[in-house]
Amino acid sequence: KTVEIWWELRHGTLQTLMNVVDNMSMRMAVYFPGDNAADAEARNIIMRYGVLSVGLLFKDAREVDAWTVDQQKKWRATDLSDLVEDKLLTEHEATLLENEPAKSQIVWVWISSVFTRMCLDGRLPDPLKNQETMLDFCGEARNAIGTILAQLNMQFPVTYTHLVITLAKLYMVAQALEAGVILGVGLEIGDYTKLVPKLILLTLSSAMYQGLLQIKETISNPFRDDATDYSFKMFHARLQHECESFFKAGMSPPYATPSNPLPAVLPPQFLERQVNTDTYNFEYA
Repeated sequence: KTVEIWWELRHGTLQTLMNVVDNMSMRMAVYFPGDNAADAEARNIIMRYGVLSVGLLFKDAREVDAWTVDQQKKWRATDLSDLVEDKLLTEHEATLLENEPAKSQIVWVWISSVFTRMCLDGRLPDPLKNQETMLDFCGEARNAIGTILAQLNMQFPVTYTHLVITLAKLYMVAQALEAGVILGVGLEIGDYTKLVPKLILLTLSSAMYQGLLQIKETISNPFRDDATDYSFKMFHARLQHECESFFKAGMSPPYATPSNPLPAVLPPQFLERQVNTDTYNFEYA
């Protein structure tokens, strides 16, 4: 069951989160393909915030198992300085996130706000539909993060866990007692033919069952910093390289020619302002 959860975390919810980052970056590559500072800033802030949310997810997930202050410091569960060093987070943004819970989900509020501002500034085509689409993306990403943290916070039922561990321990004790009896009988009658296979079986079966219990604990939270856990650096590099490839493809599509090198860009639009009668102080007779 733990392996099944591990697999679902990686190829289900975590991959959903990374797919959202890729999809949003792909849209940014189409909407902002210009080789200028404004378009580059618009593209990069969405990519940076998307990768940042994955990095903060690792910290939120490590905090689940950090029962002491020393563990928090060891796993850097609340320390954001490494993300600042990787240029995923500015000093001002780190101050805003300090002492806040669910940091990885807060970033998606920032992304939603960025898209809302772009729509209000007339920088996106079909702003109402685009804002709705982007908010759906942000909601999907936030749901993925919430699901991951819920799975990590939810322990197996205590009675079930105790039952499995007790049965495993009783099995190993029974094997040891059986091997002890066979050893005593063999020494008494001078027959050692059954002793060696039983000792080998005792050693291998005990190591296997104890190893399975240890593996369960090791992979129960794959967002920690052990050798068998997920690697954020790998995810960071993969996501950033994918998004940058999208941006490069949007800036230089194959149909561009030396005489017409500019990529296709949909014209931005301003939101149509709706006037509500509450705006005016109508007096009804």
